[in-house]
Amino acid sequence: MGRIGENLQGHDLPEEKDDPADLEEQVTDFLSRHDIAADVGAALRKLPLERQREVVAADLTGANKPSAVLLSRIKRATKDRKPRQRRENVAAFLRNNTFDEDACRSFRDLGPELQGQIMSEDFSRCRNPSAFLMARIRALKDSSSGPIGALPGPSSGQASDVVETFLFQHGIDEGGREALRQLPAPLQLQVLAHDFEIGQGGRNPSQHLVSLVGMAWAGSLKPPQAMDPHEEFLDRHQVDVRARQAFYELTMPLRQAVVNEGPIINCHNPSAVLFSRIARFRNTSLDAMPPHALQMPAYGLPPHMPPHVPHVPHVPPHVAPHGTPLMPPHGLPHVPPHVLHSISPWPLPPPDFSHIQPGPPPPGEPPGPAPAPALAAPGGAEAKRRRVEREPPESREQEPSLAVEGFLRLNGIDAKSCRAMRRLPPAAQEKLIGMDLRQRRNPSAFLWAQIQKLDLDRGPPPEKPAVKQEKGELLFFLARHGQTSSVPPLVEITAGTSCLTCGRSTQNDIVFKAQHASKRHAEFHIEHASGEPLLLLRDFSSNGTWVNGAKLQPGRPTRLVSGDIVSFLPPAEDAPAFQVLDATISGKHFQPQPEPVARAVPALADVPEAAGEVGEWIRSIGGGGKLSARLIEEIEDSYDHLRQIYDNYRRNISDFLDVHSVDDPDEQEILSEAIATLCSWQRAEND
Repeated sequence: MGRIGENLQGHDLPEEKDDPADLEEQVTDFLSRHDIAADVGAALRKLPLERQREVVAADLTGANKPSAVLLSRIKRATKDRKPRQRRENVAAFLRNNTFDEDACRSFRDLGPELQGQIMSEDFSRCRNPSAFLMARIRALKDSSSGPIGALPGPSSGQASDVVETFLFQHGIDEGGREALRQLPAPLQLQVLAHDFEIGQGGRNPSQHLVSLVGMAWAGSLKPPQAMDPHEEFLDRHQVDVRARQAFYELTMPLRQAVVNEGPIINCHNPSAVLFSRIARFRNTSLDAMPPHALQMPAYGLPPHMPPHVPHVPHVPPHVAPHGTPLMPPHGLPHVPPHVLHSISPWPLPPPDFSHIQPGPPPPGEPPGPAPAPALAAPGGAEAKRRRVEREPPESREQEPSLAVEGFLRLNGIDAKSCRAMRRLPPAAQEKLIGMDLRQRRNPSAFLWAQIQKLDLDRGPPPEKPAVKQEKGELLFFLARHGQTSSVPPLVEITAGTSCLTCGRSTQNDIVFKAQHASKRHAEFHIEHASGEPLLLLRDFSSNGTWVNGAKLQPGRPTRLVSGDIVSFLPPAEDAPAFQVLDATISGKHFQPQPEPVARAVPALADVPEAAGEVGEWIRSIGGGGKLSARLIEEIEDSYDHLRQIYDNYRRNISDFLDVHSVDDPDEQEILSEAIATLCSWQRAEND
């Protein structure tokens, strides 16, 4: 044994590679075993040995067409495979940047060299990474394909992906599309750089784009200017005008603290969230804030702005000839936001106004800086002041509070509850804004009920005096007809009656307890013709009124005679209906039909007047599954006393159903009858 053999003793020998003869034998056996066509077998033998080994490694047992399956393997093997490392780099690049699907697809279609050039660039400072990526892809394609000229239209197979994506995202019309397509590629890139500005400020995106294209042709289109970080924060979250004004009324450290709290995400109303942040930071001392909350970017620049962007220097205040800064007698003036956000206070120290004593404020105004002017139309402030002065003091809305407005917007409170909330004194407002309404199914209804609890001590509003009608000769009876309890058993019409209104609203003379009747359903009139009294009926309803089974024409008077059956819903046994009887024929002592057996509604006299009266009352009404558990719990939590239900809904019971979102017809009928009984008992007690 030689020295080489001796040195290899005790060591593992390297694995020998497969012999070409063995591979040839495997391929021949593979082709014969699966009955592969001759042309497909010839294509397999043309592959490199490594590819042949990969193709025949997997068996074709169970394939219906082995030759077709093998041919597909050969085609995949002949293609130039992307190296694994490059695929991983591409996947990591797309994963680390927030590109949309179109941009990712266009990037994957590039060649390895172009992908490497783009991956070497930094996309972290782009406001719209997808648009910038599409622009770079188009620029690299144009530079690699030869001289740059006019881009083809969208019907061409080589249409620009970046341009079409830009046009689609902004909804540009056909005129704007053609104007941008006719631009050379370098000018198109200049226009696409203004992607973030398109449509800002309420401008029409198509008209804005056409103006940018015109400036690009003329050579006067300037690159987009870097935005102030505060203005960019407000624009990115689409904050409304009132929230912007409140934000710019803060000092610079407080503004930065609001911004440093992070983006406003996962909410439907960013302005309300910003209001709540502003209110919280206004009530927090600067010493109590964490250090990172007051950190500002170097030189007042936003974090994403490159260092070479020119910075706007601090604008010092106007100085008098003797060196004293000029100030108005009542404090610093209000600087408009579009001027204020372009000024950075950090390069120079702020001026010292401690030696200046402001003049006395006007009578009736608190001392301090003058508030920012309200954004109102010219001439509207004086008219609003006169309107407010005509209102009673207790019904006037208080000055808007940022905390209150933020609370109302955050919870989506409706206009009715908002007005009631603004009219409360500040102490009551502070008590209510601490509530958490996120778990409430109807936050507006719950807030309205809590406001009514605060107003309980005021007592009920004065009753509207009833219209006194002269008692005269009894002319007609309206007697209840059918098996219904939704109308009164008997209504007398005398000669002194001019008009009787009927409907679902409690403000009518005749009140129906049927939910499908209109609030003001119909009217009865007495007219005298040739000395004879005539009873007329006029329909104002949505669902119609029937006389003897015939539907009336809305708004047209119809004469009624003794014996007519008036139904205020489609005729049925339980429909609210009257029978007209002539008093001179039927006699003045007409006996109405006995009260029909109706749904059991607990009498109000049986309801205790203890602290839990609302809970016992609603559970006695809705027990046994008549009302849903959600509805019973909501009503029980919303009111402390039955008096509140009477005060709020005695004039219109349907408002109670709307506030608590009662949609089920059976639940509507149960609650309507119960509240009607409650109101009648309360009126009798007041009398």
